Amino acid sequence: MTERATFSLEGADQPITFVETTEVREGVVCEVFTFDDRTDVDLGLVTVAPDAHTPLQRVLEGEVTIEGFISGAGTLEVVRKTSGEIESYTFPGEHTEVEILQGDVVQWTAGPQGLEFYELCYPPYQDGRFENLD
Repeated sequence: MTERATFSLEGADQPITFVETTEVREGVVCEVFTFDDRTDVDLGLVTVAPDAHTPLQRVLEGEVTIEGFISGAGTLEVVRKTSGEIESYTFPGEHTEVEILQGDVVQWTAGPQGLEFYELCYPPYQDGRFENLD
C-alpha cells in the first residue's frame, strides 16, 4: 500500500508520507504514515492475512483512536472500558469507522479473503499506546 500519496481525513484528501513498515505479528503488517500538514494525528494502514487476527490490545494512551475499514472482510470486537460491554462490528457492513477510547480493548479478525483497515491515532502513535493482552 505504500504507493498512497494522500489519505481522506475529515472530508479532504491530505498528503501523507510513508515512515516504515512493521510486522505486528505473523499475518499482520502495519505501514505507518505521517500527515504532511498535520502534527496532531498519524496513520497506520494494516493488512491482515486471511483468517489471521491482530493482537488483543488495550488502549493505554492517546485521546482517541479511529479504526476504519478499507477492504476485504472481517470483524472488529471492542470491549468498552466504561460499560464492559462487547461491541462487534462486521465488515463490510453499515459502519466504516469505530471510535476507540483509552481503556477499551480491541481486536480485528480477518475473513478467508483477508482484511485491510486503517488506524488514526490522536495524538500520533508512541510506544506504550497499546498493551498486548495475548
